[in-house]
Amino acid sequence: GVGNNYFLGDLGGGAKDGSHYFSVRDIDWSQTRPTFQAGIRYRILRDLSIKPTVTYARLKADDAESQNIGRLSRNLHFRSNIWEVGAQLEYYIITEKQLGRYTFSSYRVINRLSAYISLGGGALYYNPKAQEIRGFGPWEELRPMQNEGIAYSTFAGYLSIGIGAKFNLTDRWAIGLDISNRYTTTDFLDDAHN
Repeated sequence: GVGNNYFLGDLGGGAKDGSHYFSVRDIDWSQTRPTFQAGIRYRILRDLSIKPTVTYARLKADDAESQNIGRLSRNLHFRSNIWEVGAQLEYYIITEKQLGRYTFSSYRVINRLSAYISLGGGALYYNPKAQEIRGFGPWEELRPMQNEGIAYSTFAGYLSIGIGAKFNLTDRWAIGLDISNRYTTTDFLDDAHN
């Protein structure tokens, strides 16, 4: 899979104050970055599948790109490569129809469409970095500096919830759209803790 991600945390964001639960009002669209995922979906029951995955994403946030006056004056930034290993359970609220090969109704496009809700989790690795002078020089690891006075691990767990839809191209291949939100067991993805 290929997609994009954005970071909702202590740093960066849009013009509004941050909020939880799929908040689009605090997204800084200029800081979205690509995500790549490999996985396999295995149908356990007619309406239930499991999907183990490996995911790579780069998170990035920059207070200088925010329109929020408090964030602009704080002026912090970070980026971090994220590696995830996990699995999702997908419960199908609309299941594609399994029709006979030679029936006229099998040609209807709607029969290949399905939609689901998902719940999953796993483990992730992260390592926040920043530049001493924004835009110049190497990206330095922030964790060894203990900016918050706390030594934290670069490994964490996560819980994901989401929705998705897919369209079967063949019996084995499909194209889909998946939107999920991740909640981590750490508040240090951006090396800041409020």
